[in-house]
Amino acid sequence: MPVSLLEYDTVPENYVFPPGERQKKVKASNKSIPVIDLAGQTHDEIVNQILEAGKHLGIFQVVNHGMGSNVMSEMMRVSKEFFNLPFDERAIHYPRTFTSR
Repeated sequence: MPVSLLEYDTVPENYVFPPGERQKKVKASNKSIPVIDLAGQTHDEIVNQILEAGKHLGIFQVVNHGMGSNVMSEMMRVSKEFFNLPFDERAIHYPRTFTSR
């Protein structure tokens, strides 16, 4: 059964920063998440779109990637399993710059 992001009505606890670690001010933005379509574009066009989205927003959505729903469901399952691990167990997979802040 595919995992649906719509099954949540609140943010899962492991994604919530403790109040003392949250940003003090968040600016509202009218930017939307960039959608990168892998069909009908050159490799260089796709790379440039990914780089721009990463630099300016830090997130993007990829469409027409050819991944089946079974692969996507398994990725969601494994992601949930990973993020349910205690931080110390997850941290061994993080780059050193992230864990040495």
